[in-house]
Amino acid sequence: MAKKKIDTPRSFAHDSNARNSANIIKLRLAHGAAGYGVYFMLLERLRDSPDYQAVTDYDILAYDLREDPKLIRSVIEDFGLFTLSDDGRVFFSETLSSRLHDLYAPKAAKNANEVTEPAAIPDREAEPEPKPECDAEPAPSAAVDTSLPDIQNLIDRTCSDGRWLAEVANKYDCTSKYIIKKLRNEIRSYCLDNAVVPSSMTDFRSIVCDWMDGKI
Repeated sequence: MAKKKIDTPRSFAHDSNARNSANIIKLRLAHGAAGYGVYFMLLERLRDSPDYQAVTDYDILAYDLREDPKLIRSVIEDFGLFTLSDDGRVFFSETLSSRLHDLYAPKAAKNANEVTEPAAIPDREAEPEPKPECDAEPAPSAAVDTSLPDIQNLIDRTCSDGRWLAEVANKYDCTSKYIIKKLRNEIRSYCLDNAVVPSSMTDFRSIVCDWMDGKI
């Protein structure tokens, strides 16, 4: 009889002194252990989301966590522990997203770089190519992909890297939210309109800094 596969719970790093950070102390002063518990339940919910984000529907969150919607709203909005999207529809934790990116990105890159050797093809006599018919129409040329799908992937990965966003925000004396807004609007439009396709994350971040410096 085959053994039943047991799902391994997903996890994330939890600092043993998290309760003593400045923002957490403010949270505990306002809401006590209940607020602290809600904070970590929200992190668990974000961890289980594919994009590490959740919709700011406080009634749904309250039903899931069995807590008061006002308490959940306060934990998310009042202590700098979470970041809201520009339209306020979703929230996420920059610290959690950054840690998960640092944890899984190297593994993904390693898997992408592993190339399987092609199987050997036995030698055989070359077969003559069939002559084209006189009335045959030429094969249509492949359409050029102008959607630049990699741009959105680079933007999403950059928006989830809280550590790098904080460094850039500090350099240009602005907020991470401002950088994210530039990434999703102006820089994305620039890349699409000018068919700019960065070859790597480093190349894309160089474009971001050039934009912030006013070079492009």
